[in-house]
Amino acid sequence: MSQHRLRVPEPEGLGPKRTSSEDNLYLAVLRASEGKKGNLALFLPDERDRVQKKTFTKWVNKHLIKAQRHISDLYEDLRDGHNLISLLEVLSGDSLPRERDVIRSSRLPREKGRMRFHKLQNVQIALDYLRHRQVKLVNIRNDDIADGNPKLTLGLIWTIILHFQVEWPGHPFRTLLPASAPALC
Repeated sequence: MSQHRLRVPEPEGLGPKRTSSEDNLYLAVLRASEGKKGNLALFLPDERDRVQKKTFTKWVNKHLIKAQRHISDLYEDLRDGHNLISLLEVLSGDSLPRERDVIRSSRLPREKGRMRFHKLQNVQIALDYLRHRQVKLVNIRNDDIADGNPKLTLGLIWTIILHFQVEWPGHPFRTLLPASAPALC
């Protein structure tokens, strides 16, 4: 395999000269995309997803600390539904169901097992609770979260943020939204 150098001419007078580390990153992206249309376009959304995952993980942990819980991987740690239910309990102030409470109250059970069925059931409890609160969940199913689907997990957390963080009357972010925003939440 022959090694060749990629030379990209720099237009004169169009801003500051890039540093060598910026050049190396730029060249690495170009090399990765050589001969493959669209790879450069795929690089940037992956970076956006990484930043969203990191940001949303911090936001979830900020609230889960109140329930003495912590997650390290947003996609993996929400799969069994327990952290998702705990997050909704903290955010709403409501107490979502536990298995032993079915007879004593009107709450639905929270599954304790580790089998796929239990995970699906716990995630479904969380999704049903959100629907009960009139949160619009577009194309998000329990198996998407239980399987750790990155796009839909990010979408679910963003929907939860919009509902519980932005929709509250009197919340500081509320004043930043246009008048038509309540219909979108």
